[in-house]
Amino acid sequence: MILKSSQIAHADSLSVKSLVHFVIELEKLFKRIGEYLLSGDETVSTAESVTAGFLQFSFSQMKDASNFLKAA
Repeated sequence: MILKSSQIAHADSLSVKSLVHFVIELEKLFKRIGEYLLSGDETVSTAESVTAGFLQFSFSQMKDASNFLKAA
């Protein structure tokens, strides 16, 4: 497939917009999960090998994470 330079620039712009939208939605999801855990006095523990620490990192970025995250 041959793309014109104007098409490539447009595709890059769409990719960046998609990534930004994804990150914003992910932040909203993390916020809701954190609020849910705090409201129910719940905790989360992780011991990861498959996701290379992504879940632990994600939970640790939530507001007041130290109140519900019990990292192993």
